[in-house]
Amino acid sequence: VKVAKRKSDGQRVAVKVLSTRGLPADKIEEIVTEVKIYLRLDHPNICRLLEVYDESALSGNVYLVMELCTGRELYDRLAMRKRFSERDASEVVRQMVLAVNYCHNQNICHRDLKLENFVYADMSEKSRLKLIDFGLSKIFSRGVPMTAITGTVYYVAPEVMTGKYDYSCDMWSIGVMTYMLLAGVPPFDGDTDKEILRKVSKGMYSFSGPSWDFISSSARDFITKLLQKDPAARLSAGRALNHPWLLRWGNEDGAWTISGIVS
Repeated sequence: VKVAKRKSDGQRVAVKVLSTRGLPADKIEEIVTEVKIYLRLDHPNICRLLEVYDESALSGNVYLVMELCTGRELYDRLAMRKRFSERDASEVVRQMVLAVNYCHNQNICHRDLKLENFVYADMSEKSRLKLIDFGLSKIFSRGVPMTAITGTVYYVAPEVMTGKYDYSCDMWSIGVMTYMLLAGVPPFDGDTDKEILRKVSKGMYSFSGPSWDFISSSARDFITKLLQKDPAARLSAGRALNHPWLLRWGNEDGAWTISGIVS
């Protein structure tokens, strides 16, 4: 990703360069799908696609001109702060869920939700959070399972490993991120990917350790209802937005106005 300035108005933008040179047909189809997905999306908590330049026939590249987010990744802010207060975590998670709820309403499953794929629009303390990177995303049909085993080890839902899952896999990842924001460590950890995935597949996590001594039962309930091994028992994005933990501090600055919530 490169930073550029748009000639028409001088706006600073991010340019994502996707190379198609030498790629097999299925990989080119993935690029086409990513562009199609971005073109469907228009939400304040999702990084916006501004323009597309297809020069694949000339240079072998497709250029996605994106809204520029300068506030760094959520992962970086967590690394600096070690842990988020419940109030701050709730505000962040609410924005995450608003983005995911919107995607699911558009029949889009992100499939790679992680702290690194949420970025801040700017460096201010109250900056809006934006979801990025739809390279592994899928336009789904309700009732038709997805089969590609994809995602990132710490965040992936157990059913994804079986090769038969639906869009509720995204909500498991929200549960993982919520746990990490509050505790500063992942719920499923290990020395190897195999060990981590074994714990994920069994849903083996706990609220033990001093960091959980001062965290509310409401926060724990929210996480528990997302880290359900049975996808059907997991909170949907719409229901998660109505959980008491996300409603506890209200909508103080209007940044998280709810629209189009479905159950």
